Amino acid sequence: MKQAPIRAAAWLLAIPRFLWRIVRRHPVLIAFLVPTLAAVAAATAGALYIAALVPLTPDVADAMKAKSEHPTVVLSADGRQLAVFRRADRRWVKLSDISPQVVAALIATEDHRFFEHKGLDLQRIAAAAWQSFGGNLQG
Repeated sequence: MKQAPIRAAAWLLAIPRFLWRIVRRHPVLIAFLVPTLAAVAAATAGALYIAALVPLTPDVADAMKAKSEHPTVVLSADGRQLAVFRRADRRWVKLSDISPQVVAALIATEDHRFFEHKGLDLQRIAAAAWQSFGGNLQG
């Protein structure tokens, strides 16, 4: 009866010696194997993370419901509209209908180099990351 735990302990103690023997005999193989295993582990962890989030994401019906949410309309007894209550009072307008000064002000406050890059300002992203690592959180 006492032999089984002793054998298990001896087997567990033999694992590091076995691994060390492999490392000594094949250092180049290990140099390639360890990063490969790390990449596989990272990819697996990423896949599991995404798989865990999938059930929490809204489906198409929920997204369509959010887009088509109608405001509350208060009507009088004769059917005239008295008031409209919305979460946000948004009206769609064409870009050509917006004043050029408003567009210029938005670009000046949000991204003054808007016309110098093709959508991603890599210089600004790197600067924001550097500032964030230094404790000054930036978006």
